Amino acid sequence: MSLSINRVRGFVAILAAAVLFILPIQATAANANTGTDTSLSVFTVNGVAVVDKQTVPVLAGVFEVDVVATPTDPTATRTIDGNVGLVPGDNPLVVEVTAGDGITKQTYEINLDVANSPNDTGATITIEGTEYVDGNVELPALTTDVEVVVVPRDERATFEVTGATDLKPGRNVLTVEVTAEDGTIGTYSINLDVALNTDTSLSTFTVNGVDVIDGEVVELPTDTESVEVEVIATDVDADFVVTGATDLTVGENELKVTVTAADGTTV
Repeated sequence: MSLSINRVRGFVAILAAAVLFILPIQATAANANTGTDTSLSVFTVNGVAVVDKQTVPVLAGVFEVDVVATPTDPTATRTIDGNVGLVPGDNPLVVEVTAGDGITKQTYEINLDVANSPNDTGATITIEGTEYVDGNVELPALTTDVEVVVVPRDERATFEVTGATDLKPGRNVLTVEVTAEDGTIGTYSINLDVALNTDTSLSTFTVNGVDVIDGEVVELPTDTESVEVEVIATDVDADFVVTGATDLTVGENELKVTVTAADGTTV
């Protein structure tokens, strides 16, 4: 009996030593992973479970979705961006989880694909390579036409552009008309302001049929009282005034051509 009891005591002692030896190892392993978990225990959009990189269809006319993103680790935090202000087409929804250690991070991305409405007349308009937002479009002098690219939000919509060619100095109106699938028409009116020219040059300058240049001296017969002057401004919108072509007297007479550019200030 004594031998059996001793054997039992020895087995219990060995077992206790094993337990004491194993428990510290398990505790150390658990502590090593504390604070780095960035997983989500719950991730839903409008009550439906989603996963990273998934595309979620959204009904037309919806501007906001309800997102639940609960970190598995209660010490972790998360931010949600992109669940409001939705527009037809692709909308990125981003959930960023920061682990409890404050360093480890993970980003979850969902594409919210909002359906187009049959009466959607929205469009992206690009003028000369720059997307139009609002206000007037300033264009260099002598611009006569612009490149206009229209991309309707709804691929079923059609569009028509008028006023992109035959531009004149000053204000011109560009019109983009978008017709939705159901026939609804949206009109965009954009002011194209072409700068007034500062050109004061002459394409033609003759005296008695002979070409002359600024500062030139023209010899005339003694009894000459007037000369025939032909002037054509390079810019058809420029104005000019000719003085000194008549009532000539013997000796030096000054013939003056004053050109005022289309901008009204450059002379």
